[in-house]
Amino acid sequence: MGTEKARHILIIFAVTAAVYLSFRYLLPLFLPFIFAFFLAWLLTPFVKFMSRKLRFPVMFSSITGILIVMGIISCVLFFLGKIAWVQLVRLSEHFPEYETAVLNEVENLCSKADGILGREIGTSRNMIFEESGIIDRISSWLIDSVTEITLNFAGILVAFLGVILIIFVSAVLILYERVTSKKAEEREKTVVTRICDKFSEAGAAYLKTQLILMLIIAAISSLGLAFLGNPYALLIGLGIGAMDALPVLGSGMILGPWTVITFFNGRLKEGFTLLIIYGACQIVREFLEPKLLGDKIGVKPIYTIMSMYIGIQLFGVSGFILGPIGLVIIKSVVSETENIFAWNPDNNS
Repeated sequence: MGTEKARHILIIFAVTAAVYLSFRYLLPLFLPFIFAFFLAWLLTPFVKFMSRKLRFPVMFSSITGILIVMGIISCVLFFLGKIAWVQLVRLSEHFPEYETAVLNEVENLCSKADGILGREIGTSRNMIFEESGIIDRISSWLIDSVTEITLNFAGILVAFLGVILIIFVSAVLILYERVTSKKAEEREKTVVTRICDKFSEAGAAYLKTQLILMLIIAAISSLGLAFLGNPYALLIGLGIGAMDALPVLGSGMILGPWTVITFFNGRLKEGFTLLIIYGACQIVREFLEPKLLGDKIGVKPIYTIMSMYIGIQLFGVSGFILGPIGLVIIKSVVSETENIFAWNPDNNS
């Protein structure tokens, strides 16, 4: 028993180290092909239906399926980009007005903070505007960031289009191989294919879970803001839903400062409503996400949360995705490895 336990621990450490090193050094190189594999896995039923039921050529069915998916994604991105561009133009036109309003709001908050803390009026304002120079640093950072993005836009666009082309071609070839290869359907699944299937299931489960949570949180936020009579309730609610998918920051990035400023200005009804919206968003994500994701990827909810936290600590924002996926890979590889060690040919008749 001691030997088996030691071997079990050794296997876990070895597999975990291998997964970490793979994510750290190999994943960036193979990421386009992973997307291609996932896209092919997702479209396999559609291509099989078109090629076997409707009698279309496999290559034509593969290209058609991928073009449909990419067309949908492009339309969504174009629609969101158009809205963002219109709002950006509007923001640039009214930027001086908004800047003055924000600075006045900050000065008002500083004055109220000085009154609460019993300090001389203007102390907080001097700390923020003069001593720390935070406003100047933020303005400088924004100007530098916009300039850098503008100068590098052409290179970024070419690189992005190149990656999209690689994903498209790879997905077509993988789809064609999956549909036409009879050996892949007839042979017993190997360790690698079982792990790949698990990985695909985990990726699909994660995307589905995040989409469900984003829609629920967007609906909660939109309804709450509509209750307040906000004319942009739906648009802001969608933004909160999208922001909530980000680790660490989440919906609090928008609702947190908004709630604090509202309370400082004495708008108690609006402040409490925003606080309720934020609490509801957090409750939905904290209780629903581990349950949905844990059931789909075959691990307990507490381990899912732990993997997300560890993933963020190791890989930053991307660890929010890599953590649960890495846990699934570790669990699958350890299970398959132990099955190999436990297998004894003498027991087979």
